[in-house]
Amino acid sequence: MSRTRHRIRVTATAILILIVVIALATAAYFIFFNLGNISSSPLPIPMVSVARNWAGYEVATNFLTPSSAVQNVSASWVVPSVKNSDTNAFSSVWVGIGGQFDHTLIQVGTEQDAQNGSAKYYAWYKLLPSNAVTINSIQVSPGDQISASISTVNSNSNTWAISLQDVTNNQKFQSNFNYNSQQLTAEWIVERPYVNNALAALANFGSVTFTNCQANLSGETGGITNFSYDSVILDPEIINNHSVQIVSVSRPSNGGTQFTVDYVST
Repeated sequence: MSRTRHRIRVTATAILILIVVIALATAAYFIFFNLGNISSSPLPIPMVSVARNWAGYEVATNFLTPSSAVQNVSASWVVPSVKNSDTNAFSSVWVGIGGQFDHTLIQVGTEQDAQNGSAKYYAWYKLLPSNAVTINSIQVSPGDQISASISTVNSNSNTWAISLQDVTNNQKFQSNFNYNSQQLTAEWIVERPYVNNALAALANFGSVTFTNCQANLSGETGGITNFSYDSVILDPEIINNHSVQIVSVSRPSNGGTQFTVDYVST
């Protein structure tokens, strides 16, 4: 009996070793000879995050270990028309650099607010932690085509060019600023801003479509999907004890250069 059991154990062990050898040989063949047949997506895998007051997209070299690589961000949009409301409500549309992983942030964009029974529109820029500065040289109206960009002028001296043009009325602002940005992310955002240090009600802006979305990271220029990118979704509101998403963000289109942010009626 003992010899028979020993032979069975030896035979079983030999069979197990043979199976392992065949599996390893098959894996090695696949890795070394069939690797070229593996298909992969040419686009980065997008991330999704929920923000207290941002909705849109941001890009980085890597969202786990981002490097200081952003040199430019730009886009165009049409100034939306806001609906009046019983209470004051606010909305901002902008492009920016920074603000995701650190406390440096450069922004330029337009404001669309409903205040005291009337709509208010204007252009602005901001270099955190300073307050937003109104661009008085540009008169913004709903339906105007806007083109905005932020670019490095001299990285050694931390010089940045902020530009915003109202293409419709041919008014333009451009100025250089010294600012120590970490250059970790580029953004295209519709914002529910803070007013008097409190999160304001979001104005019903209808719809905003960002077009010509471009960024330059480490010398490479491309649209949103050319880089590691993050879809930013606005934090839902609690209305009548229900969680309600008041903003939707479409997927990037036209080679990653376009997307739409919609106000969802409540």
